[in-house]
Amino acid sequence: MEIVELKVKPKEIREESVTEILKCKWTILIVAKVIEGLSRPSEIKRAIDGITTKMLNERLRKLEGRGVIKRRSFPGYPLHVEYMMDLEGKRLKPIIEALMRIDISLEEITEVISCKWMIRILSVLRQNPLRTNQIKRNIVSISNKILSERLRKLEQMAFIHRNIIDSTPPGVSYTLTDRGKEFMNFMKTKVIL
Repeated sequence: MEIVELKVKPKEIREESVTEILKCKWTILIVAKVIEGLSRPSEIKRAIDGITTKMLNERLRKLEGRGVIKRRSFPGYPLHVEYMMDLEGKRLKPIIEALMRIDISLEEITEVISCKWMIRILSVLRQNPLRTNQIKRNIVSISNKILSERLRKLEQMAFIHRNIIDSTPPGVSYTLTDRGKEFMNFMKTKVIL
């Protein structure tokens, strides 16, 4: 009988994979801590305020399954486990490091990335200032209610600015702020929108 060795190629990080990782603030923070050199789950938990043990273990398993980190277990009692960056994690490292340098909180980043409408609104406004009805024409199937809610939220987060147009009747147009431009440049260069 012949023994055949199967070589499994690691998964490549695709745009969707990066976006999925960026949608969860805990995942970003865990990867950032592993990049910093923390390897034991207890060290990572102490370094991240507010994360539960269950959430940490869930995210570590998910990252391990995606090939972002790898787990090394040592025999003995109590069980000793360490995590380190895997091949995919090393490819993700520059993105996470760049993310930690920009002046936008992880909560805001994950909120915007998690909402398809916010990302689409920012993408449409990247070209030039638009009125509400022009934004609606560019984004298929968004309702007026959702559009107005997302515009309000993006304005509160200082990603967009509302301009009052002096016309008859008065109108409103929206533009990206410097903060919004910085976010979109990050997404375009690092995540590929």
